[in-house]
Amino acid sequence: MKIEIQYKKSGFTLIELLVVIVMIALMASGIGVVFNTDGGGGYAIGGAQNIIETKLKTARLEAIKSAGKARLIIHKKSSETSEFLRFIGVIYEDTTAANKWFAADAGTYLPKGVVFYPPSGTKYSQFISAANTMSIAFPPTVKGSITGSDGGSDWYYYEFDATGVSQNSGGSIVLGAGVYDPVFGGGGIRADTAKVGGFMVLRAGGTVAYPEPGAITGYDEGLKTF
Repeated sequence: MKIEIQYKKSGFTLIELLVVIVMIALMASGIGVVFNTDGGGGYAIGGAQNIIETKLKTARLEAIKSAGKARLIIHKKSSETSEFLRFIGVIYEDTTAANKWFAADAGTYLPKGVVFYPPSGTKYSQFISAANTMSIAFPPTVKGSITGSDGGSDWYYYEFDATGVSQNSGGSIVLGAGVYDPVFGGGGIRADTAKVGGFMVLRAGGTVAYPEPGAITGYDEGLKTF
């Protein structure tokens, strides 16, 4: 009696593996939308958006956990050229003392060649309000809470209240290509606003990416100095 044994092949075909790889790539790049004309810069801007969104989530969680205010802060002191519009961090309120804050992290730089586009005149009317600024020595050099005052010239901020609700609901965060240039415009960030990405901050702390440059109110193509 002749017995034939058949073996069933297992594993993935080449096409199936390619489909899986494409799906993973799409999911990895799914946070935020980047508008750019140069492929390499787009990856950096997309990475910066991911960093900002992660920091927003951290700030919201710190607000809920501490039952106080928490802020994503973005450096805006132009005299500190390496940090200007590139260095960000998260702080949360010391609820036991007025104008005192704890640092939730040591701060993070956006990828090289990418900057935060600040509110600047009417062209950036949909961006974070210019009133949302503060002064604080961040990152702190001492343990414990540090003094911070609103209306200063050191940082922009996005704030969450004690329940985790955004106080900048509907405000935009826009990031794009930019480097410090001591000559261009008398010194400042030389920004190419044709290479930009952005999203809107929602009330619950989530974000919605802009589908195209025209969706960003006041989007200004060309070069600009901050």
